[in-house]
Amino acid sequence: MVRLERVTKIFHDTDTVAIKDLDFYMKPGELCFLKGKSGCGKTTLLRLLLGELKADEGNVYVNGKNLAQIDRKQLPYYRRNIGFIFQDYKLIEDMDIFQNVALTKYVSGVANRNVTVQVAHALRMVGLEDYFKRYPGELSGGERQRVAIARALVGNPMLVLADEPTGNLDPAGSRAIMELLVQIHDMLGITMLIATHDNEAIEGIPGKVFDLDSCIQQQV
Repeated sequence: MVRLERVTKIFHDTDTVAIKDLDFYMKPGELCFLKGKSGCGKTTLLRLLLGELKADEGNVYVNGKNLAQIDRKQLPYYRRNIGFIFQDYKLIEDMDIFQNVALTKYVSGVANRNVTVQVAHALRMVGLEDYFKRYPGELSGGERQRVAIARALVGNPMLVLADEPTGNLDPAGSRAIMELLVQIHDMLGITMLIATHDNEAIEGIPGKVFDLDSCIQQQV
């Protein structure tokens, strides 16, 4: 499903080697935690998978496609099958929760008469089925992140990427969000890659762990 072969990514404006000779893989339907301290390349890896960045060396494959061979004009179509969860939620304050969750469908130009059903289903999965008409400013941090998760799930993506999804939450909220993501993974059988530096939030949670600091894959 996801495979990186000897991938190197350099930010040439600062001569920073973000990732070097990295090999990484995930099977379809697998849950993987991408661990590592700040600056070790977690976000860079996610951006490579999203197609925002291109590798300087090596190959990046998602669902059998070599991303280096995807034309820039085709990237929006590729990204329709990927859900992305941000650390800082990226909610639009003057849009209600329905509009925030439905936004990616409208932006991608594939919204249809089923979008209300899809949004309702996504909000139900994160426990916010009655929040259609609320606004982000009325929600707690944990609730805002649940909205962001629902937005990533609309349209049944083949891959969900999460970049430090608990970074703005307290320990209890962090654990709750991680457990919710695992529950969604188990329910949908979706391929999910979660980048985190929070060891406590994933302690005891089953899944593959990839330590980017030492480039070690392990099963827990």
